[in-house]
Amino acid sequence: MSKKMIIGLIVVAFLIGAGIFYMENFGGPSFKGLAIGDKTPSVTLLLMDGQKSMYENKEISPGATNTTLLRFGFRAQNEDAVVKGFTLKAKGASIKTIDDTANLGLYREKDGILVASVPQFTSCKNNECSVDFTGLNVALKANQSDAIFLIKANVPVNSIIGDDFQVRLYSADVNATLANGGEVAKFGNVAGSRFKIAASTQTAGKLSVVLLVGPNGSPTTSQLVPIGTTGKTYFAFKLVAQNEPVKITSLKLTAAGSYLNKGDIKNIALYKDADLTPFATALEFDDCVENVCTYAWSSPDNILAMPIDPAKPVSIIVKADVSSTGFANLGDSFTFKINDIGTDLMAKGAYTNVAFGLENKTAGMAAPTASAVIVPFSVSVASDDSIIPPSNLDGKIVFGPCCTNLARFKIANNGSSPITITNISLRDGGTHTGFSTTYSLYMSDDDARNYTGNLLTVTDSDTVDFGVLKTPIKINGNASRILTVQTKVPGEIKPDDTFALSVPVSGILYNVAESNLGYTANPVHDKDLEDIVNGLPVEGKAAAKMVTVK
Repeated sequence: MSKKMIIGLIVVAFLIGAGIFYMENFGGPSFKGLAIGDKTPSVTLLLMDGQKSMYENKEISPGATNTTLLRFGFRAQNEDAVVKGFTLKAKGASIKTIDDTANLGLYREKDGILVASVPQFTSCKNNECSVDFTGLNVALKANQSDAIFLIKANVPVNSIIGDDFQVRLYSADVNATLANGGEVAKFGNVAGSRFKIAASTQTAGKLSVVLLVGPNGSPTTSQLVPIGTTGKTYFAFKLVAQNEPVKITSLKLTAAGSYLNKGDIKNIALYKDADLTPFATALEFDDCVENVCTYAWSSPDNILAMPIDPAKPVSIIVKADVSSTGFANLGDSFTFKINDIGTDLMAKGAYTNVAFGLENKTAGMAAPTASAVIVPFSVSVASDDSIIPPSNLDGKIVFGPCCTNLARFKIANNGSSPITITNISLRDGGTHTGFSTTYSLYMSDDDARNYTGNLLTVTDSDTVDFGVLKTPIKINGNASRILTVQTKVPGEIKPDDTFALSVPVSGILYNVAESNLGYTANPVHDKDLEDIVNGLPVEGKAAAKMVTVK
């Protein structure tokens, strides 16, 4: 490198460091402005889209609303600083386009919060206009993450087709000080963008709605939710945009179920993807009529912070709290859903600003069917295969007069109040010969191993659906009992026949008395403690080991 080139680079570096030299190439790269090791406190204006603005030479249509015109950032170096305001400038081939550009808003990119707004550009001369954003208090932490912002505005309907529309922000027009009020150096090139006003040729967008299931998604089986449970996920779906970014202008959620009322659910919250903070909330439902409750969120532009990018679908997670005692009804159930995507999910194109009709929306989802049931506490069932059959742990049974253990299940009352088991309906997934097999159902005492201590019922046909018990069984709080099913193997049973007993969802039901709970379990009806709540399901599915005839 020649001596002249070295001297030239030193001069340019000096000018940049002094804040005198700014790169004027439109949409060019950003500077930090400080030489390595320079400890000068400074604020740098950043163009946030690399070597060229993502909005360089982009076409926008007359009438486009809340359109992003500029994306830029601030960076503090060496000391904390505060940005108190700036002057935004614009120019174009026609002053009409700029002068009528309305509702300019400064938005924080990370959460979409509107920081400041002005109605329109002012101080117009020679096809150039400017407007001041004042009274800001943008705190910048030294040498930490950049503060990124968006300028959005409405493009006038009567814009001139073909007009070249430019937006610029110069570091010299940024009002910044040190956090303690002292002077601060300002660096950076112009942050700018250029648009072309053009008649819309954008293909109208489309939106698909896809049900999400599994962990942190919509439940696939009915779930039991103890009263007072908070922050549980009850519904989740994915929004997929096509052709253009999509904005969601309104979303109406519906919850329906048995005896559902407004007091059952509160603090409904919508989360985007894995965000820890909801983007929309509701204290309770708007309305409940005949066990159907609804709530709608709406925005003139977008209930989400940013449009849904076609390359990046957005997941919406619906969480809520079950109300506490004295507000929620035990036994009430509910299922969240979007009842009708034609009317309950409204969207528009971010580029075309066209409101979507039903033809622009696709329901790639079946409505959730798994319900949540409000219960007082957990009552669970699990298989207990410790002695099945009594003398053959390999799962084989031999012909004999009486009697063969087919299954054992442990029912645990994990609450502090006693409950009463009222219904038991099991399933048999095995195959055996004939139709004359009978089954006996026994229950042990609380926390005891007298497995056949209490005979509950005997079926007189080939079924393990015992139904309503003639002798309901009480289980005390924090206690458990063992359920045993036996059969007398009839002569028609043949070798290799099988029995595979299980407890299906809601196969065991219980009741609980308000007087034992100490609170009203149906506050929507009365406030006394004299009722018994029936039909509460035991939690879990349990399957016993398959038993094969030897």
